[in-house]
Amino acid sequence: MRLSLLSTPPSGWERVPVLAVGAVPSGMGAAELYLLAEADDGTRLRIHWYGGVVARVYQEAAWWGRWIVLGCGEAAYLIDPRSLAVRTIPLPFYFQKIHAGDEYLLLLSGSGITRIGPSGEVEWENPHVAVDGITIGDVEDGVIEGDAEMDPPGGWVPFRVDLATGRLLERADPSPPDPDEVPAEPGRPRQG
Repeated sequence: MRLSLLSTPPSGWERVPVLAVGAVPSGMGAAELYLLAEADDGTRLRIHWYGGVVARVYQEAAWWGRWIVLGCGEAAYLIDPRSLAVRTIPLPFYFQKIHAGDEYLLLLSGSGITRIGPSGEVEWENPHVAVDGITIGDVEDGVIEGDAEMDPPGGWVPFRVDLATGRLLERADPSPPDPDEVPAEPGRPRQG
């Protein structure tokens, strides 16, 4: 199975079925993002994403179980390539990353984590993990471990979230920088 994300319409795919997702305008027009999906049996599908007023900072696509997953804007889309059914998963902030396991799909937004089960249903959402960015380092023994940006820019702290419930188990508090260690801005004296 192959997936390709493109910012311009693909040539050679004109007769492939098209599925439009996002803020689809009447008359469709040019999409902001094109996802080309080709299964091992040669079946092909074009997915056009329309953002409307939503900015597209990050975008990612993945095959997960029976689903094609597209994340961009402020949502993720689970697409069944056989039935062409689409499940739109709104996110609490901008889409950031897909993290997939065998029995779960984690959708990372700028502020939270949403867990999707194999049937495509939201199992839980924790919108308060970070202020502006999340990375996952490991998922082990039922715990999601990663870093959350709590004091942008660069104020990353470790966190732990329960994989089964989404409950925040632990997150270090960002401590303000020591004024003696922070370089002064040009034209301003150092504090202290």
